[in-house]
Parts: sequence; structure tokens; C-alpha cells
Amino acid sequence: NRRYSTHFIEARKVFSSCPTPLTIFYRVNVGPLDKDHWSYEMSEGGRIVGEGCHFIDALQYITDSLPKRVTISTVPTGGAVAHEENFSLTIEYENGSLGTIMYSALGNFRLPKEYIEIYGGGNIMVIDNFKSAKIIGPSKTRKLNLWHQDKGYARELEVMVNAIKNGWPSPMTPDELLASHLTTFKAMEAVKTGKAVELHFERENA
Repeated sequence: NRRYSTHFIEARKVFSSCPTPLTIFYRVNVGPLDKDHWSYEMSEGGRIVGEGCHFIDALQYITDSLPKRVTISTVPTGGAVAHEENFSLTIEYENGSLGTIMYSALGNFRLPKEYIEIYGGGNIMVIDNFKSAKIIGPSKTRKLNLWHQDKGYARELEVMVNAIKNGWPSPMTPDELLASHLTTFKAMEAVKTGKAVELHFERENA
């Protein structure tokens, strides 16, 4: 849903004609949860699959490129760390862009959950929890602040319903859908192997 947020749609516009690859930092502060929280259930995929998929898809949307390599480092479980939910995930993209997701449950909820920095072509965009943002250019800075948080849920539903009602193609292409899912599962493979994992895609028009 993040790809349908006001701030990410604007980010896509800002960096769509960027002459350089992008570097993106996406910090997620989830804070501690009850030990029996549903997101820990492996039937839900665990935290990396069950929630990490949102941020993986968000990076793919901003870079507008397919991923080619995934690496991940996790805080070992044991003692006070009960779950595999603290990790740094890096994705390399075909267009040279680089995205890093830093996901932590070791803090607390006093810090807003999501914070993103995007760099490319001399521009920087900083998004703070989908409520406020700054686009910092070489000569000026402009702000994009909202009265309420917008993670894209409402627009996502609107776009999907309109596509179904009007018989339009899926708002996400098959390549995008495959890449988001495959990258998420490859991240889990990287956790298990402790190695970088390559991704390969066969396109219909290849």
C-alpha cells in the first residue's frame, strides 16, 4: 500500500527522470509486541515476510527497477531477543539503485514508526511517518505536509476497485508483483544461508 501514499507518489515524480541511480534508507521502528502477537506466527510468514514485504515493495516502486541481489543481517535471537525481527536488509537493483531497510523491535513506540531518506541526481527527499516530507534540491527546499497520516490504504482500494469495475489491467504489472514476492522470500533464504542471494527474472518480451 505504501506505493499509493501521497509522499511516495510524489517521490516517484521527483526521481522519475533522475540521471543517477538512487540510494534509499528506510527505517522501521516497530517497538516491542506481546509475545503471542499474530505477526510472530510462521503461518503469517514471521516479521520479515509478513511485514517486510510492505517495505520491499515500497523500495521497488521508488527505484522503478527490478531487484538483482539481496543481502540481510539479523540480530541473533537468544536471551532478551526472542524473535527474528531485527534486521538490516539491502537490495541491489538492475538500474544501479541501492535500498536498505533497517527494521528494529528493540526500541519503543515514542519514535514514529517509519522514516525514509531518498538520494539521487542532486535531490534528497525525507519522509517522516507519511505525515510530513521535505524535498531538498540544490537551490531550494519545499515541504509536503499532511494533516493526517497517509500510507496509501484508501487510494490502493480506490485504484483496485476501479480496475475491477472497469475491466482495466492490474495497477501492478506481473513483473512488479513477482519481484516484490520473490524478493521477500529471497530475503528469508538469505537469513538461512547467511549469504547474498541473486534474483533472476524471465520477461515475456525477452
